[in-house]
Amino acid sequence: LIELEPNNPHRYVGRGEKYLGRGEYDLAVADFTKAIELDPAKSEWYILRMAAYLELDEFTLAIADISKVIELQPDYAYGHTIRGIVYQVWSEYELAIADFTKAADLEPDNFSHYMDRGHAYLLIGDVERAKEDYHHADSLEPDGNIYLTVIHDHTDAIEHSPDNAALYGSRAYFYHLIGENEQAILDYTHAIELDPDNPELYYLRARRYDVIEEYEAAIADYTSAIRLDPDYRGAYYWRAWAYDAIGEYAAAIPDFTKVIEQDPDDIVYYNRASTYFTMGEYDLAIADYTTVIALELEDDEIPDWTYHDRAMAYHELGNHSQAISDISVAIDLNLEDDDRGDEAAFYRFRASIYRDIGEYDHSSVVLKGSSVPFGIVYQASGQYDRALEDFDRAIELDPGNPFAYIGRALLYAAIGEFGLADHDYKRAGTVKYPIEHEYVESAIETYTTAIEAGSANAGRYHFYVGYLYFKLGAYELALDSLTHAVELDPYNEVAYRLRADAYLNIGKYQLGVADFARATELIIEAYTRALELNPNDLDSYVGRAEAHRFIGNNKLAVEDYTHAIELDPNNPDLYADRAWAYYQLDQYGRASSDNLKAITLDPDNPERYDDRARMLWQMGNIEAAQTSYGRAIELDPDDPYLYYDRATLSHHELGRYQEAIEDYTRAIELEPDNAQFYQDRGVAYEAAGDDVRAMEDYLTAILLDQDLIDLHPNLGNLSFQRALDQGIAITGSELPWLIPGLASSPPGIEVDLVDFVDAFTFYEILLQTDHTNIPAYVSTAHIFIWYGEAGAITGDSIYPEPVHPASAYFEDVYNNPEVYEDSASVLAIVGKALRETDDYDRAIADFDRAIQLDPKSPLHYRDRGIALYLNGDYDEAIADFDIAISILPDDAYLYLFRALAYHMKEEHRRAVADYERAIAINPDDPYFHFFRSVSLEALGEQNDYEKYFALLEDEYDIGLALNLLLPAVPVEESQTAAD
Repeated sequence: LIELEPNNPHRYVGRGEKYLGRGEYDLAVADFTKAIELDPAKSEWYILRMAAYLELDEFTLAIADISKVIELQPDYAYGHTIRGIVYQVWSEYELAIADFTKAADLEPDNFSHYMDRGHAYLLIGDVERAKEDYHHADSLEPDGNIYLTVIHDHTDAIEHSPDNAALYGSRAYFYHLIGENEQAILDYTHAIELDPDNPELYYLRARRYDVIEEYEAAIADYTSAIRLDPDYRGAYYWRAWAYDAIGEYAAAIPDFTKVIEQDPDDIVYYNRASTYFTMGEYDLAIADYTTVIALELEDDEIPDWTYHDRAMAYHELGNHSQAISDISVAIDLNLEDDDRGDEAAFYRFRASIYRDIGEYDHSSVVLKGSSVPFGIVYQASGQYDRALEDFDRAIELDPGNPFAYIGRALLYAAIGEFGLADHDYKRAGTVKYPIEHEYVESAIETYTTAIEAGSANAGRYHFYVGYLYFKLGAYELALDSLTHAVELDPYNEVAYRLRADAYLNIGKYQLGVADFARATELIIEAYTRALELNPNDLDSYVGRAEAHRFIGNNKLAVEDYTHAIELDPNNPDLYADRAWAYYQLDQYGRASSDNLKAITLDPDNPERYDDRARMLWQMGNIEAAQTSYGRAIELDPDDPYLYYDRATLSHHELGRYQEAIEDYTRAIELEPDNAQFYQDRGVAYEAAGDDVRAMEDYLTAILLDQDLIDLHPNLGNLSFQRALDQGIAITGSELPWLIPGLASSPPGIEVDLVDFVDAFTFYEILLQTDHTNIPAYVSTAHIFIWYGEAGAITGDSIYPEPVHPASAYFEDVYNNPEVYEDSASVLAIVGKALRETDDYDRAIADFDRAIQLDPKSPLHYRDRGIALYLNGDYDEAIADFDIAISILPDDAYLYLFRALAYHMKEEHRRAVADYERAIAINPDDPYFHFFRSVSLEALGEQNDYEKYFALLEDEYDIGLALNLLLPAVPVEESQTAAD
């Protein structure tokens, strides 16, 4: 083409580009030069020649070409960029910076120009200007991962200047920006080695140590920075924070003080106040908070949180009125600003103050909410009412915050209303919160810290901590806190009651009873004081009578009930209660008389007849008790508990199971979600000999109340075995259930596995309540296999939902079998599941591990032998069956499996011998005759298929069994099978 058109510059450019691509740079330069001679105004050809010159290291000529481009196109920013890069490669950094600056002037929104100039600044060691350019580039391209490129630029600059401490420090800074703090620390360390007298490097490394919570190392670096610069304000400030973080509060105070001396900033005063607060130096904290409030007001800031924190200090100091005043100011300030939205927290704290300072008056009887059947109603001159109002308001404003519910639960607990307390505690657990129980543990930590700091409210706080530990089930810790509570307040009967419950939960019954007795004594003393002030106080007589009854002092209880009756002679409840006191004194005549008096005064109340029925029952007059229950039911036919009580009486005392079942059924109709009703009807069914309905009721009861599972530890096994027996009866053999692939969907057989469903349900509940129950896992896994769901066991999750919450434990057993008793059975069941999914190698490996743990189990050798057989390893299979037979010589199926292996080795005579041994043990299994006939046919001898069909009552397609167990003998090759 050039020969045809020797004056066409494009032909030379085309050939030059080919030369450039092939690395023939001299020839490329010649062609680009010829093109430029023919058309010197084409700037792009100078760029091409410049590229060739650069490859030839001809930097002067390259610069000349790109300068010509700029001369031709003075506003061409990219031209300046290219020349700047060439200057940079040529180490002419100042000229490079000038060109990058010109490019940025021409295109001020192009981040790459600032990146280029930043790199050049690094190469001359000007890290501050480099940082400015990099940050500007990031602001123009915030999602471009620019800092990774920046770090690469620093690495390049460090290669040019390996002894420049500032470059390491700057790269560390950018590592910090992308969260690579460990790498930043390494760079700061290198920088310090190069520049050990630079306090800023120590300070910056310390800040990175802070982020990764290595506070001791941070403190050491801050100290070095201060040694080099005694006025380094930031080092003092952050060293104080580091001391705070490790609990060295006394060391933090001088550092905060030093910063305040340099510049009295409200933030630093606030931080020092918080440290004083944590130390229990509440007076000093209050002084600093007061200063902060003044400074914030001067700056037109709203000091609501500072008032809140000063209120906390006043509260812990015991100055509760001032605490309430401060937190009320915080609430008012917050309400004035619609954008702040912190009033829920402030209401919650004011409620806590009212709660903590409430005082008790003893007034009347409480019949619910405690292990003690009575207690004291607490009234507190308005404090508790105010507390409840504020807690309610906090919950209304922030219903998703668990701390308000916990705070109100502690209020209810403090006044002995444990039922209401527990309700709020549970509600706290229903709101969305990042970590389960974190809010409880946070509350415990807060109160414990205040106690250690010497709070004036320590007595209350010990009780709160005790209650929260009690709810977490940490009874020993609860006991420790509650013991401190009663030591600080020996008259706190609620603390005694709760401690008694804790003792009972760990089996220390005598101590529990002693605490209940002490609580009762305090209640009696309280009512006695109330009666001294008002001898005609009916409620106090009743309350004291209930207390006397609880500790078994029924004589004094009768006296108090008698006083109460004198004050209110027509009150049927008083006669009913005195009747039980008389009963406990064995004064049955008077008990019966009082009981009848209550009925006379209140004849249309079914509770009176219910009460009389129970008393007659206790006295042994069963028929009369039945009559009273009948009258109660006539008056209130919709009360399920009347039917339940009469059913229990009929069942246990009279043995009238059918009548009991009818009453339980009526109770269930009225209250179908009551687990106990089903449980007790199940007992009646079982006593009447109806085990099937009994099991159905037991399972329903467990579904309604999983705690009842403890009453029926074998229920799942019974359902499981019943289902297995049914399957064996239908198939006429155990064989399909030893290799579940035969039972999954055998043609011609319909197996009703409803009992497996019941068993699965039971095991599922059992695993959720006791995830250490290995037999339950194994049985559940069998059910999965028999349903053709072996993959559910061998997949990513051992068990699918809803058993999944316990699967982690199962996986832990499987992966660490040496730690767990009975874990060989877990390995074996996973091996079976793998075998059912045709993964024989992994199955065999699991059986190997099971045998190592339990070498005396014939079942593990049997199961490994089956896997080896199905994998075609017949000799090894026979060896395993030999061992299993030596341990369990009367198991017919072991001979069957060994016979099959012999058959596959074409040792048919041995196979027939083993089949005959199996038939001798169990002559009624049709499979034994079928497979014996197959081997006899192979020997050319008379078969026994007629015996097989005679034993198998239902028509059953043997093709599945034959293909699975004798894969080398296709069904169609057996004429008898085809017939």
